[in-house]
Amino acid sequence: MDLFSTVLFHLGREIDLAFLAHEMVDLDWLSPQTWCVVGNSFASQHEHDQAIACFQRAIQLDPQFAYAYSLQGLEHTENEEYDKARQCFMNALRANRRLYHAWFLHYFPTKSLTRRYGLGSVEFKSGKNHAAIKCFKAASNLNPSNSIIMCCIGNVINSCHNY
Repeated sequence: MDLFSTVLFHLGREIDLAFLAHEMVDLDWLSPQTWCVVGNSFASQHEHDQAIACFQRAIQLDPQFAYAYSLQGLEHTENEEYDKARQCFMNALRANRRLYHAWFLHYFPTKSLTRRYGLGSVEFKSGKNHAAIKCFKAASNLNPSNSIIMCCIGNVINSCHNY
């Protein structure tokens, strides 16, 4: 359900997501997946601090729930709290090194706006270009056919003026 709620989030189906969140709370208040669904519902309404609190509750219920750390990192990125985002993504990767979502996430929230998240993007935004390349390469190893990751690596190299 936590992944399904993320799909609803990306599709912009706020009403369906809110309904799912209410249903999940009624079904299992103490499930970390429930709190991820509720967090995604708040995130879809641009209530980033509320979403962070929900993802933190999911982490309290299951400290090894890598996806909750990653979602929390996304919300910290939205708040431009890059140090907190970095820590969340690193915690996610400690729990699951192959969590592609924590290394790199790319989506189109609107037709005119593209957003990139994950540890690689946080490092790039923080000016840590070599760390960003390392993160994007790790994401590329998990998804070698993703051309957007290659473009991100190219952007970082370009910003370093290493042609």
